[in-house]
Amino acid sequence: MQRPLILLLLAALLLANSAAHAAGGLRVFCNMSGASVWLDGKAERSCPAKIVSSAGSHTLEVRKPIDADYEYYFKTQVNLPDGQPQKLDVELSKTYTEDGWYKRGDNDEYLQHYPNGKYAKTIQEQRSQAQAQELRAQREQAETERREAREAAEAERRAEREAHEFNTMSELAKGVAKLICLVKAKTGDDGKMFGAVTSG
Repeated sequence: MQRPLILLLLAALLLANSAAHAAGGLRVFCNMSGASVWLDGKAERSCPAKIVSSAGSHTLEVRKPIDADYEYYFKTQVNLPDGQPQKLDVELSKTYTEDGWYKRGDNDEYLQHYPNGKYAKTIQEQRSQAQAQELRAQREQAETERREAREAAEAERRAEREAHEFNTMSELAKGVAKLICLVKAKTGDDGKMFGAVTSG
């Protein structure tokens, strides 16, 4: 009879000690009715709310939907101590919902608010595709610049060759223009001509 009683007493003491050290409380009051209170990403209850959770730091969110793109929202970090519950007065302000943040098109701002949101994977995939396209465009641009440089160098060499050939032909033409030939001819008794050509 004594052993079961001792075990029950020990169990009761352990439970009481655990509850005393593990439980923390918070009373949340809002500036508008119908708002839902979330603790560490889990919906608790409507405001005003009394929350009991493990002692320590927690993320508290309060939201009230307006439509698909807007809501009233509040977020803070709270430290739940052991013992007497704390009181927190919440002032909700109008902001975007997750869909609203995404529709705005500012992906950095969306990821700041919802790093693991339902559109986060899509945004990362879009960024990866954009980076791949940018790298491909950079490679194509570099190849175009190299090809244009080769073509420009070849055109310059061709122009130099043509200029050299032109100068050579010009000098040759000048030499030909100055060429004078003297033709001396004699006739023999039989009327045939013979002679020599000398440069003038």
